[in-house]
Amino acid sequence: MTNKELNAVIEQLNDSKDLVFSNGESTLENRFDLNEKRKKEKEDLVIDVSYSLYSYITNAIFFKALGKDKASDGFKLFDSQWETIICSLPSNFKGNTRLVKDNALRILDLFLNSNEDISMMNLIESFSQICLYKSIIKYSLNWKRALKKFNKQKEVIYNQTLLFTRSLFRVFFNQKDLIASEITPDYSDLSNGLFSYQNSELFIPVWQNAFTLETYKGMLADGIDKASSDFSLSEIEKLSVIYLVKDIIVSFKVN
Repeated sequence: MTNKELNAVIEQLNDSKDLVFSNGESTLENRFDLNEKRKKEKEDLVIDVSYSLYSYITNAIFFKALGKDKASDGFKLFDSQWETIICSLPSNFKGNTRLVKDNALRILDLFLNSNEDISMMNLIESFSQICLYKSIIKYSLNWKRALKKFNKQKEVIYNQTLLFTRSLFRVFFNQKDLIASEITPDYSDLSNGLFSYQNSELFIPVWQNAFTLETYKGMLADGIDKASSDFSLSEIEKLSVIYLVKDIIVSFKVN
């Protein structure tokens, strides 16, 4: 199906009975609250940086799980996308951006290609400033104020990222019959969190806590919209939202 066709199917969804709720191990009863209209989310630097961090880390884990060749390809993708971020910063930005990127690549390389014990916190600390740079560019933020807020909220960002990542492990990675080679990230945007499984199910991780049918439909549509043009959805048969703050997957068959 095309993206337009997927969005049309989502628009027609009007009953949560068509959805499957699970925690990765077993099916759950319908957990949605009473249906209500979706509220527009406010821009939040802490959440934006945390989600980008989560996305980069999970994609690094994907590449490591896919083996040496894919890990090498993944490293090149990270390098290229991070270089684009560095080069897109405001001309008056002051900071050791090249040093930040080189250190992030060094830790990534050790994680992907060595037996050295690289912890989740090592990844978080080394990737975090690049995620801050990305948010500054995305929202055209005053970089001095953004940097100040980032430094003040760093512990919150790190803890939020750990929460998101652990949630994905609980509801997806820990499945007994999981085949790592069937995971496909959105290679053209490693920060959007999207991935497909067996080319037939699109996973859309979200940080939002709103849990209604209307917000669910909005998150499906947002997930499809943020997929890069190179990330084909033509074979997708199921859409699954991962609620990272609830450890719940809500799935919807589109055909």
